[in-house]
Amino acid sequence: MFSFVPSMSAVDRRVAEDDIVFETFRAGGVVYRQGARCDRYIMCTSGSVRSSRVPTRGDGVQLYALSPGEGCPLTAQSLLSGEVLMADGRASERTNVASLSAPVFAHLMSTSEPFRSFVLEGYLALLPRISNVVGAHVQRLQRA
Repeated sequence: MFSFVPSMSAVDRRVAEDDIVFETFRAGGVVYRQGARCDRYIMCTSGSVRSSRVPTRGDGVQLYALSPGEGCPLTAQSLLSGEVLMADGRASERTNVASLSAPVFAHLMSTSEPFRSFVLEGYLALLPRISNVVGAHVQRLQRA
């Protein structure tokens, strides 16, 4: 399911297998919450997770949607920086996710090049998505 698994060492694969948790969310279910401490790295196995920044008042802004086979760049960002989650993640339909605990995420980031590449490629893919969201928001403000 995830591109990094076949290239992982047997030891790293065992570490991941021993820690991984699978969860199912109904449409609208909260996968992660803005402002919360992140304790797991999320990967989508089916369905979709919408990541939205929700202001205290008004409408939220969807940052991106996580598809099957993708790791969550926001949970990666939170785990790497030690900061709280900057957005909500909600299932857009019945969705299955796999997750790894923060300690195993950190371990695999230091020992598994295939896992590290998977995480960083997903994280770097977030930058143009966020740029597009900001650009669209600026255009809306200019029209208002």
